[in-house]
Amino acid sequence: MGSASSIVRRIRLGVIGAGLIWNKSHKHKLRELEHLYEIAAFAVKSERTHGRLSGEYPDARVFRDYHDVLRLDDVDAVVVLTPLHLNAAITIAALEANKHVLVEKPLATCLEDVHRIIDLENKTGRKVLVLEQFRYDDALTILKDILNEGRIGDIVSYEMVDHRRIDQDTYNAGGYGNTTWRINPQFPLGMLFDRGIHAVTRLTNLFGKPESVYSLGTRLRDDFGDYDHVLMMLAHPAGIHGTFSFAAYLDDASNYFYVRGTSGTIRVERARLDVAGEHSGVVDLPETDSALQMWQRCAGWFSGSETPVYGAGESLDDIATLVAADESIREGRKVSLH
Repeated sequence: MGSASSIVRRIRLGVIGAGLIWNKSHKHKLRELEHLYEIAAFAVKSERTHGRLSGEYPDARVFRDYHDVLRLDDVDAVVVLTPLHLNAAITIAALEANKHVLVEKPLATCLEDVHRIIDLENKTGRKVLVLEQFRYDDALTILKDILNEGRIGDIVSYEMVDHRRIDQDTYNAGGYGNTTWRINPQFPLGMLFDRGIHAVTRLTNLFGKPESVYSLGTRLRDDFGDYDHVLMMLAHPAGIHGTFSFAAYLDDASNYFYVRGTSGTIRVERARLDVAGEHSGVVDLPETDSALQMWQRCAGWFSGSETPVYGAGESLDDIATLVAADESIREGRKVSLH
């Protein structure tokens, strides 16, 4: 098996959508990895973006219709960076065009689309990799290893609070609070389905797919989707229970993440893990660029040196969790995940 650096020919990408997340993250990572990737084509709707990309990438073809990218023989994989309610449909079209797909999270907003994508992967032999950088975070791997080693005994429970204030005023610098498809989303749960999936994927990776979810939702304003605050109570295998509080309209000053076991507790912080109890101590976490590592690992999959970290099958648990949370709020009951 070779490494990503041993790839002879660069991976030729066709980028569908070149908006906020492209400009804030992906284009910069791919420029750092020009020895691995080549931008062969774009598909964008905006005339202004069309002109800008033609100047920035003179060797790439720029189209208005993404089907034109799917028809190109010299594109190895398409990168889907569209509003999230379009992710599944474009991923399905790309698989049907016999293309590999690298798609922004979340892959889909319903389980039926995920199952259809998995079926198409099996039928076509093409692969879908989901661009969810949290799954490539060294800190997540370190925490999972410590939990599996039993440093705090058997895991009993956890509490996570992930609050941010995202609106057109306070979050303007990031741009996300001014995105039309986020203000009036065509998907359930509002910002929880968009940004909250970062936290959900950490929880399912650490504790397994929930067996049941009970959720409460609160709406504090008239835009940004169904709910501004969601409180989820999750039951995982091995008797692990947790609470997850997500908000897109509350202050982030008191966010926290605790994992509690039979012989200790871990407080998860940005740069370290504070372990209290029988095996107390501090574990410093490395400063890693998880988005860059994600693109490197994806290149490794193309070269045959890596197995997919987070593909359609792996994302199924996260989307099932969010779909169950939506159903629980709407129906006012605990929802079991089968």
